[in-house]
Amino acid sequence: MVVLCIGFAILSYLCYIQGWNAFMGNLFWQAVLVTATLMFALGAMFMAKRAANPLPALILDDEGIIDNAGLIRGAKHLWSNIERIEQRNVYGSTLILVYLKDPHAFIDAQSGIKKKMLTSTYNQQGTPVSIPGKALEGAAGDLLKLLRSYLEKSSVPGAAS
Repeated sequence: MVVLCIGFAILSYLCYIQGWNAFMGNLFWQAVLVTATLMFALGAMFMAKRAANPLPALILDDEGIIDNAGLIRGAKHLWSNIERIEQRNVYGSTLILVYLKDPHAFIDAQSGIKKKMLTSTYNQQGTPVSIPGKALEGAAGDLLKLLRSYLEKSSVPGAAS
């Protein structure tokens, strides 16, 4: 996210250096300039909001997982709704994947871009709940063991996979 925000900022800056008059006759470059500026502003607001209100990436309790690191911040996944938990490396990044018993119900409860992003994650990973390892403190393997032990304690069949 930071890289994209910086990229949009550089693109906006380069366009502004050329001057708005250089783009007056070219609608395409005007659209690029406005889009880059808006994307930079949205990215900066998003990062500022996250920095101003830092939350733990995951909160575990006897009821389930509260996920503040995934696409849907603050989503609570009950142990009774979790089928299994796995770790996967994708393009050099570690992901903790939480497989839900009814992933479509979770996806359908969302709207707009969040729903589309969850659907894409589901199509790629087989679950809409993907926790990036970079958002977590400590080793992903240790967290995976802890998550599985909570899942086993909840007496859900198929807990250890």
